[in-house]
Amino acid sequence: LDRDMRDDLGVPKLILKFNELAGQSYQKLNTKNFKEVDYQGAGGPRNYPDEIVWGTTSTFYPSLDGRLDYVDGTGVSWATIHDASSGTNTGYSSATIGLRMRADGNTNEWDYMGRSMILFDTSGLPDGDGITAATFALVGSSGTSFSSSIGLITSTPASNTALVDADYDQFGTTLQATSLAVSSIVANDSTYNDWVLNSTGHSNISKTGITKFGIRVSQDISDSEPTWSAGAKTEAFFHGRNESSGAEIRPKLVVTHAAPSAAITGTI
Repeated sequence: LDRDMRDDLGVPKLILKFNELAGQSYQKLNTKNFKEVDYQGAGGPRNYPDEIVWGTTSTFYPSLDGRLDYVDGTGVSWATIHDASSGTNTGYSSATIGLRMRADGNTNEWDYMGRSMILFDTSGLPDGDGITAATFALVGSSGTSFSSSIGLITSTPASNTALVDADYDQFGTTLQATSLAVSSIVANDSTYNDWVLNSTGHSNISKTGITKFGIRVSQDISDSEPTWSAGAKTEAFFHGRNESSGAEIRPKLVVTHAAPSAAITGTI
């Protein structure tokens, strides 16, 4: 990218060197990796800001979100609280969403497991565009932990407009992004915490309907019972779609997308 050579509109020229491709036919599917080089010209290095963004960025806010909890004040086994087909306390009209995993006072028993679903209407994405980047983000309000992280996974609620207790077990286990340690969550009611989606996450963004994600505590995702300690807990709470604060602190999904490039054919 030669920032010293610009067109009439001031856009820098993109210089491609094809000397390594001489004589190669592109009538077949071949792949060649290009190395990005920022060419600064004869004047030497300069500190320019980035000027080219590949693709269009679209931001989506939830069409539905809520908490799905299993609560038993007397304490139950890990298998019972983890594998239950239905929760006991579901809500999707609160201003907050969140997670909680709590050990009961009775040895090796648990009294609380909380999960959350977050849905986005992403049908506005062009059907032909490819997803080049995506970030899921939440603003934290509180959090404590014993060696836990928060994973972004898919969800499959029975409805796209309401949540019910039976949705408690409608969560996936495949990570859609690198998990965030609960201890790293910024919970100041204003800062977004970002989960950068991986290729699997990109593939689960719908261009024709509702994108359905969820969050769970790491031990809940892997079905790994933590070492029990009376009253020990992991919990993290975030602002939801019903947040009425003047500032924008709702959950969001930021998607960068672009139309596919034209194919190159012939011989260079």
